[in-house]
Amino acid sequence: MLELEFRNETAGSLGDFNVMINKNAFGIGVDAPVSKHGITYPGSFETSAIQHLPLVISKANADTKNPPKSPFEIQIALNSSIDVFYFNVQVNLHNLVNYSLDPETRLSKEDFRKFWDMLGPEKTHQLTITDPYPGFKNYQSDLDSFLTVNGFKNMG
Repeated sequence: MLELEFRNETAGSLGDFNVMINKNAFGIGVDAPVSKHGITYPGSFETSAIQHLPLVISKANADTKNPPKSPFEIQIALNSSIDVFYFNVQVNLHNLVNYSLDPETRLSKEDFRKFWDMLGPEKTHQLTITDPYPGFKNYQSDLDSFLTVNGFKNMG
């Protein structure tokens, strides 16, 4: 979900909005034109309410030639009656895997794995931890606590 808030600092009206997301390593894109979602535009010298634009993960928007960078960013193009504006927006990994309070809207483990596998083995790395952080006393209990606190325990 992309949160949008517009501020019009001009004497004229704004309109003809559309949002595009450039190809990226995980295929994050807009699911439909902005007009389908009822996005409203502020009048002269006004600020709109915060609005939400649903995003999807799509193979059509995936750039499988370039691995994800850290921090992971997406480039968003905002087209309006004034001009086209580009923004680089950082995406937190826990937002990417779609940890939502509503289990019906979560990205399943299988779907995440499918999109991760699109990167190919030559662009992924595996890390095996042989000696956990010394602060861990009971490895399984501490790991469960860590995952729960950081929003990963109840996924899928």
